[in-house]
Amino acid sequence: MVSYPLRSNRNGKSTVIKTKADLLAQYDTVFDAGTRCAIKAASIADVWGNWRGFTVAAGIIWWDRILPPSAAKNAEIQPSDLAKYPFGIITVNHSSQADKHCTADAKRLDQ
Repeated sequence: MVSYPLRSNRNGKSTVIKTKADLLAQYDTVFDAGTRCAIKAASIADVWGNWRGFTVAAGIIWWDRILPPSAAKNAEIQPSDLAKYPFGIITVNHSSQADKHCTADAKRLDQ
């Protein structure tokens, strides 16, 4: 469910994850606790999109359809074809706000 290359942005620095093996090696850095918490906490009402794709949690994660280069290049995609193409994560944007929010939620749930 990832579209490679995957971009991971943290503290103004962008890292490009080129392969599944690269992602698995860096998984806990890319999908840190705050990011995972924000994704888990998101509801369907939190999803919105624009020309870049779809997102939740103020842009912490972006995804869009994974189109084969031949289909995208030829612009031969019809609305009825969209079921053939899966969604894939394209960007993960780390946020200290997500970490703070999830830490506060976790503490509240522990009480």
